[in-house]
Amino acid sequence: MIRPASSLLPGWVFWTAKVTAAVVFGAGHLPAMAALLSLTTLVIVQTVALNALVGPCAGVLFRRRGIEAAILCHFAADIVLHVGAPFVQTLSG
Repeated sequence: MIRPASSLLPGWVFWTAKVTAAVVFGAGHLPAMAALLSLTTLVIVQTVALNALVGPCAGVLFRRRGIEAAILCHFAADIVLHVGAPFVQTLSG
């Protein structure tokens, strides 16, 4: 197996990049959230934090298994968020 080039990075560099990318990824979801709700401080923090949770997980998978594993992680998180959560909500409502 060919190891990803990112495995050559020192750990602190990789973690700094992962956290930065996760926050930017979370902030990238704010325009979509603004279309649904007014952007209060709570909505902004919740949107960025919840979206940023997947970032470090995907980053670890990318470093250990490659880009395909990171994409699959993101896809799985989207399925849980956009399919699983509404399904559970309809069952409880």
